[in-house]
Amino acid sequence: MSQNFQFYKLQVFSENTTQGFGENNVYESIKALLKGSEHISSEMKDEYFENVQLDSIDITYSEFEKSNPGFEKNLKYLYEPQKIVFFMVDHIIWSGIQEIVDNKIKKQYQKKTKSKTAQRLNEISRISEDYNTLLNLFNRKLLFVFIF
Repeated sequence: MSQNFQFYKLQVFSENTTQGFGENNVYESIKALLKGSEHISSEMKDEYFENVQLDSIDITYSEFEKSNPGFEKNLKYLYEPQKIVFFMVDHIIWSGIQEIVDNKIKKQYQKKTKSKTAQRLNEISRISEDYNTLLNLFNRKLLFVFIF
C-alpha cells in the first residue's frame, strides 16, 4: 500500500505572526508547543492544523522519494518519525513538490489520448490552482505534511 502526502495548514499562528519570523523559528515554536503531546497527536493535529483540500495534486511517498532520494534525513519532524510522520515543509521539500507538480503538468500537456485539448487544459488549470494554494501556505510558513 502506497503512503500519501496529506497537506495541512498551521492554524495556531496567524499568517501575520509567521511573516516576522524565519522558517526555523516557526518550526521550533510549533515543536515546543506540541512537545509531550505524542500520545494525543491526532487530537493536536485536528486542533492546531487544518486539512488542505486539493483537487488534482496527489503525491505519494515513493514518488517523492524517487525524485528526492534520502529526503527524510533532514525533515523538520513535529513528533518522533518512528511513530508519526508529520513535518514542516522547508525549501528542500518544497523544491521536490515543485518538481513533481511540474511533471504532472507536463504529462497532462503531452497526453496523446482522445481527450480534448479543453479537457487537458482544464486539468492543468486545476493542478495550477492546487499548486498556488500550496505555494501560498509555504510562503507564509504554514505548510505541513502528514504521511499516512
